[in-house]
Order: sequence, then C-alpha cells, then structure tokens
Amino acid sequence: MRDFKILVSELTSCYGGMEAVELQYCRELEKVGIHSDFIVRSSDISYLDKLPSSSRLFYIPEKMRDPLEYKRELRKLFARMFDYDVFWANHNQLTNIDFLKAAATSGIPIRILHSHSAGMDGSPLRRMVHALNRERAKKLSNRLVACSESAGNFMFDDSDFTVLPNLIDVTSVSFDMKKRQEVRMGLGFEDCFIYGAVGRIEVVKNHLFLLELFPKLLQRNPKARLVIVGDGSQINILKKAVESSGLNSYISFVGVQDDVQGYLSSFDCFCMPSLFEGLPISLLEAQFNGLPCVCSDNIDRASSISNAVHFTSLENEEGWIRQLSEVSRKDVVLQENSKRYDSRNAVEWFTEILDDGKLLNL
Repeated sequence: MRDFKILVSELTSCYGGMEAVELQYCRELEKVGIHSDFIVRSSDISYLDKLPSSSRLFYIPEKMRDPLEYKRELRKLFARMFDYDVFWANHNQLTNIDFLKAAATSGIPIRILHSHSAGMDGSPLRRMVHALNRERAKKLSNRLVACSESAGNFMFDDSDFTVLPNLIDVTSVSFDMKKRQEVRMGLGFEDCFIYGAVGRIEVVKNHLFLLELFPKLLQRNPKARLVIVGDGSQINILKKAVESSGLNSYISFVGVQDDVQGYLSSFDCFCMPSLFEGLPISLLEAQFNGLPCVCSDNIDRASSISNAVHFTSLENEEGWIRQLSEVSRKDVVLQENSKRYDSRNAVEWFTEILDDGKLLNL
C-alpha cells in the first residue's frame, strides 16, 4: 500500500474526549501504515505519551496572542502540505475555521469536518461566530462526520453526515481489583461507597450539581464519598464550595490522572450531570470498567452500552438521589452495541468514510 498521510487539527493542552479520540484512531491507523501528523498551538500538549510513534507536531501560535505571526505561520505551514491525502478538522464549535480554509486552499483532497459536541457554552458573540461559520465550514469540507447523532445535528443542521464512533482501548480501562484497592487506600476511602466523576472541570460538566446533591447522599449513606478526576477553569470554584460546606474529608479532587483505569476501578458509581455532551469517552470507559452510571438526560442515548446507565433530568433532584442510592456494580452487564466502540474497529470505521477504503487499497 502506498503511503497515506493525514494532517490532524488539532492537539491541545486539554485532557478531553476530542483529543483522546483523535489519538486513539491515529494509533490504530498507524498499525496499517497510515501516517498522521498534528497541528498544535501550545507547547503544553495533552496525551503526549499517547502520540503515534511516527507522528510529527506542527506548531501554530495562538491567534489572539500574535495575529500577524499566526497568519504568517499558518500560510507557511500549508504551503508545504501538498503531500497530505486527508485534513481531519476536529471541532467542538466553529469559532475558528482558519485551518479548514487553509486546507481547502492548499488542495488537500479529502477534508473531514468532525463534530465532537452536541452544544456549546460561551458568550453570545462566540455563538454568533459559530453560526456564521457553520455553512462555510460545510462547504470547505467534503466529509461531514460526528461522534453521535446529536453532535451531527448540532453542527451540521439538515446536512447529511456520518457517525464515526468514539473508540476505547477496552483493555486499558477494564476493572482491576489490585488498582481498586491501591487507589482507595491512597484516598483513605477503603470501606466507603465512592461516587466518581471524570472529565474537564468546566461549566458544561455541571460538577456543582453533584456538590449540591452530595450532602443528601451522605445523609442516606454515611460512607458515601465523592472523587472528582480532572482539571479546568472551574476547579477553584468547586474547591471553595466544598470548603464552605465543610465536606473536605468526604470529597476529593485528584486532578488529571494518567491511570484512569485505577480510579474507575476504585469507584462504585460513575456520575455525569453534564448540560450537554457529544458522545462522552469517560462514560464509555466507565461502562467498560463495569460501573453503574447516573447521567443527565441531556446526553445522547447512544452512549448507553450497558444495562446500568440511568438518564435522569437535572430538574429531578429526588430522582438523582434515588438512582445514586440504589446502584450497584454487581448489576452491570455490557450490551451487544458495546462492540461498536472497541478500538480494534478503528481502521474499518475510518476507512469507511474514505470511500469504503478504496483510496487505501485495504
């Protein structure tokens, strides 16, 4: 097979689902000789240890920091991108489509626009820019892809798109009893019932909702504990809220963790009260780990791959408390649709959007 090259936009400093999905696909594609390089806009890049071994990083400075340097480096980069077969633009929102414009101008033949979110937060100005860019971004692309139906409907409106599943390396997140015991001991929560949340600490993840519920859970079960994995712009707000409530000894913030498997294994229930999501990686990982999950009903139902995912309205506080109080690991069974998200299917899924793999001679 001839060399086939993909330029991916972009890797960031965020330890988020979008970045994890890009890398998971590219690592699997590398196994069949498909090469991937990445655009970055920071020297502080997440998941560097997950980068495919043959990949290169191309640095473009932040636009707001130095617009002239940004424009110059962008032009310089895409002037030499003539040998790439695919430009893969990954977006939660379309507030900046400069890379996609440059890819189209430089003549990269396949341009994938990939939606990873079913909504957006931010200022009215950002929302207006997203709306204005949406039609132009679709015209600059020739493959529209989304992680879920809801993410596709959000970004592409009435246009046709293909769902490209978020993928999980199942063995890396499966339940591990030894790690469960080690993490619980390190937290000082050995004989407790641990509720856990994994993800960026941002408004959209709605962690404050969990903090508001927790005192009532503690009344029902004095051994209840809450562990929050991740970091973000809201972390200090959450910590101050916990300090004000006097619940420091019951709630633990552990930051970004390399060993997600260990923390998932230590939990007894996974919580996701998000305001919106595309198709959350952490929710899939939790189910592959064998965790019962209680989630907001704003999350796409395609993310349910076990018999123990409970979607509950954020307006129904009593329903949340009831569900959180009744769940158990022993009740969890994966469903047939879980196979859809196994990373071993990456080549099949990705090449399907490239004319059923005909371009790759697979």
